[in-house]
Amino acid sequence: MLGYPFNMLWDFIHDIKSKIEFQILYFRFIIILDRG
Repeated sequence: MLGYPFNMLWDFIHDIKSKIEFQILYFRFIIILDRG
């Protein structure tokens, strides 16, 4: 019973982490295009 909410929380954190990483990559890509 204890594992279920923890797994949901972990999935939530992982989802946010991957979204942030994607935004950083996207932002870097735009900076590179802007310089070029």
